[in-house]
Amino acid sequence: MIRDWWQDWLAWWETVSPEFAFLLALPFAIAVASAIGECCRRKHHP
Repeated sequence: MIRDWWQDWLAWWETVSPEFAFLLALPFAIAVASAIGECCRRKHHP
């Protein structure tokens, strides 16, 4: 079941345009950058 889901997911990604993939990943990249920044602020300013 997981293998079928994984293959379907990979097949879907092959149909996604690069622009859409970028827009889909952008909020996650911002969240990661924000989390890293918050960790650095907490480390340097207790």
